[in-house]
Amino acid sequence: MLLEKYLWSVANRLVKENGFSLIHIQETNKGGQQSGVNLIKNTKSDYTFVRLIPVEFIWPNHMIQEIENTKIVAEKILKHVKGRKMKFLNLYVFQSSPSQDIHDAISRLSREEQKRIEYYFGYVDLERERIGILDKTFEKIGIPMEPFVHYLSHPSQEEPAEIFEEIKDIEKKRIEEINSIFNYGKPLLTYGIIFFNALMFLLMTFSGGSTDPLVLINYGAKESFFITNGEYWRLITPIFLHIGFIHLALNSIAIYYLGQATEKIYGSLRFFIIYIIAGIIGNLGSLFFAPSSLGAGASGAIYGLFGAFLYFGYIYPNLFFRTIGTDILTVLGINLVFSLFAPNVDIYAHLGGLIGGFIVAAIVQIPTQKGKQWRIKITSILILLLIIGVSWWGITSFDFKGSQAIYLKGEEALNKGDLQLAYRIFDHLVKEYPNQPFYHFYFANTVLQQGKPELAEKYYQQALKIEPDFPQVHYNLALISIFKDDQQSAIFHLEKALEIDPYFQEAKKLLDELKS
Repeated sequence: MLLEKYLWSVANRLVKENGFSLIHIQETNKGGQQSGVNLIKNTKSDYTFVRLIPVEFIWPNHMIQEIENTKIVAEKILKHVKGRKMKFLNLYVFQSSPSQDIHDAISRLSREEQKRIEYYFGYVDLERERIGILDKTFEKIGIPMEPFVHYLSHPSQEEPAEIFEEIKDIEKKRIEEINSIFNYGKPLLTYGIIFFNALMFLLMTFSGGSTDPLVLINYGAKESFFITNGEYWRLITPIFLHIGFIHLALNSIAIYYLGQATEKIYGSLRFFIIYIIAGIIGNLGSLFFAPSSLGAGASGAIYGLFGAFLYFGYIYPNLFFRTIGTDILTVLGINLVFSLFAPNVDIYAHLGGLIGGFIVAAIVQIPTQKGKQWRIKITSILILLLIIGVSWWGITSFDFKGSQAIYLKGEEALNKGDLQLAYRIFDHLVKEYPNQPFYHFYFANTVLQQGKPELAEKYYQQALKIEPDFPQVHYNLALISIFKDDQQSAIFHLEKALEIDPYFQEAKKLLDELKS
């Protein structure tokens, strides 16, 4: 009874005060009974395992065999917990003092390092009330020696069954606490976001296709030129747009898994704040570091969820690595490497979202965490304000090239008679891309419709300098010449247009009219 009391009393203390948990191992002694008490504790990616083995009597050769079997058990445990490293303490508890041979067998293997496991061996002599183990072993393992020593001379008054029930109650409360952390909210918004993304994709498909640059611009894709010209809502709308079905499908899968877990931990409101602001910061990263790209997708917001998980790991490091930590870091690492080397992937949006997610998570904080992290909260607020301030200054102070796809929007505006928008777009394009004849042509068309033929003629001539074989430019110059009552010049440009394109019917008809 003393032997059993000692085992459970030490186990109770380690569970109650040192964060250990009982672990069941399919391991039996010669009598067929389970061997001893097994406890495990996780510290980030490392594990500490304590194995308390009761021994009433054992032969030296059996002791050596038992020590070797311990290594097999350790390998099995390490595979089960997916740990990178484990400190494995085997403490044999003897009812009667062990023989010198037994003492020597344990001492020879007092410490051994193998692969990812550090083995420590020792024994407790209940008869002589002493512990046979190397000095500073407990310190190296990271657990106190006091519980092991205390119960040698102060046996517990409780029965082993009572102690076991107490341990069960402690672990039950721990499980309930963990469940409350992982199930604080319900993933309602996650499903709503997936549905809304799919709806926007369908609308874009019926409007001309989600891969059409003009459709993307019209639905609010990230476009630097328009953002710096006051369309700040383009920092939000791209979060809900996707380019092609595969893009939508992959992001929907990511939102489904990451979103559910994040919303359960943070609750719906905090989850939505993290998702949106991380997505905005991701788009700001893309705006400043990839200003010439036309951007859309929930990737920045999704990386924000990764950032929220990193903050969760900062608050609950042991729980994080014991549960989802290794998987989250592995998936995040793979995605970051993929973002670096895959074409047409906006790494700046991803990194911006990741940083933004961590910052916002630190501000809203996890609702179940004990004690508010005021230092990191205030620091994160200041960093977020700095990001907003610098971004606002950059957006209002600089002109961004933007993507060349904005010419499609300019052409659409010209066809609809929105000359103000067309002028703004093509004036920007001829300055940023002076060697593109089409931009000069469209800008000339715009100012011509505004009633400025002299200015239009200037840009038509510029287009011809870049591209002499441009029949439409010659045709429009002929129109301006007719307006100026310069028939000879008009005939010259019409003949030039037909020389370039003999099937240019409008030019042929106008030339015939002039000659007749």
